[in-house]
Amino acid sequence: MDIGFYIFLILVVIILIILISNVKIVPQAHSYVVERLGTYRASW
Repeated sequence: MDIGFYIFLILVVIILIILISNVKIVPQAHSYVVERLGTYRASW
């Protein structure tokens, strides 16, 4: 295996970690404020 494969694998793992850390599960009877770039977007 060459170095390109390992770099690709590391990038995929980093992207997956970022995506998983950005997913938030809101419990029932709670609401979260959704902001995009610091401005109000919606309430969930």
